[in-house]
Amino acid sequence: MYRRIQRRPIKRRVKKKNPLNENHGHTGRFLIWTIDPVSKERRFRANKKNLIMDRTFTYDIGYLFGSSSINQGQIYHLAIGDDNTAPTSTDSTLGNEVYRVPVTSQVRTGVGELTSEFYITNTEFSGDIEELGIYAGLTSEDWNGGTGADTGILLARVLYSDTKGSNEELLIQRIDSFS
Repeated sequence: MYRRIQRRPIKRRVKKKNPLNENHGHTGRFLIWTIDPVSKERRFRANKKNLIMDRTFTYDIGYLFGSSSINQGQIYHLAIGDDNTAPTSTDSTLGNEVYRVPVTSQVRTGVGELTSEFYITNTEFSGDIEELGIYAGLTSEDWNGGTGADTGILLARVLYSDTKGSNEELLIQRIDSFS
């Protein structure tokens, strides 16, 4: 008499979708400092990973493909918004952009790493911050009283809740890493 062995069904591991779109090897994070405008003393505020937009993949691949549109992926502005709606990878604008500043410097800080800096003086902007976004592309325009809002291509977005006073400055670094 043969005995039949019952086996448990094989459980397959299913990879969960990475909520920060980091499975492709392009990651981003924001480092944020407040600066006293008189003493220039820095205080570290945050190290936040951000959501990479789906559209960014197009520019990553465009570079390898030799596309002439890759300059559309060049970082031009940091946008500040006051909407705390969770980012999605298909966002094309911030929830509600209230200010933006141009990139002040960009440096290759390692193999496969680019650091972009943005500086907001004590006289430029003060108010609530709920979200930050990185805008790229030749159509990304300066703030100019609000006319530049939502222009360009949103590459990355992160929620960051803070209130910037008129007695402080902000230094925001955006670090893009490719691995």
